[in-house]
Amino acid sequence: PPTTPSAVLEEARWSILNAWLGQADGAAFRAYAQGITLRLLLDRANPHLAAMTSGRYQMVWPPDTTDLLPRMLDRHQANAVRPVSNLSGGERFQVSLALALGLSDMTSRTLRPGTLFLDEGFGTLDEHALDTALDTLERLQEDGRTVGVISHVKELAERFGTQIRVRKAGGTSLLEGPGVTRPSPPAATAPPAPRRRGRSRAPSTGTCGPCPE
Repeated sequence: PPTTPSAVLEEARWSILNAWLGQADGAAFRAYAQGITLRLLLDRANPHLAAMTSGRYQMVWPPDTTDLLPRMLDRHQANAVRPVSNLSGGERFQVSLALALGLSDMTSRTLRPGTLFLDEGFGTLDEHALDTALDTLERLQEDGRTVGVISHVKELAERFGTQIRVRKAGGTSLLEGPGVTRPSPPAATAPPAPRRRGRSRAPSTGTCGPCPE
């Protein structure tokens, strides 16, 4: 055991690191590193979530938890902290959208994503939540980003001027909208000439010997 004060202090420091990260499979260190990234993500996602929920929800991650799932702090319920699974479908969509926007904000200055595609999820929102989510997307457009929404909700058609529609055509689907061009039909070609059956004999071209007188 260490005997000097400096050695005791050094042993205590390494003991703390071992308690945090000292596992043979590296799980503790992996969770520690992922936790740092998760905190950065929540810092960038929470402003988007606050704008969509009028400041009601905030995502938090307790440091003593063993998983990487954020909890929801509900300011309308005396700052109660509850799991995401207790939220409604529309609220979970708002959380997912806030995380996606926060993740795009985490990219470097030289690699800033200019396009964001959202696939479904709007059908779970009520009228007020839908308006709030679309207002957030419109602010992104004003910021210079291109936002694409894939959905069957009719109310979205009134908010997006540029649309690409998918229309059923028999057993296939056709795209209609700006920038969509249909491929030209293949050019008609003459059918090949029918081949004659049987073998053709080539004319003989040999020379004959002296003819009898």
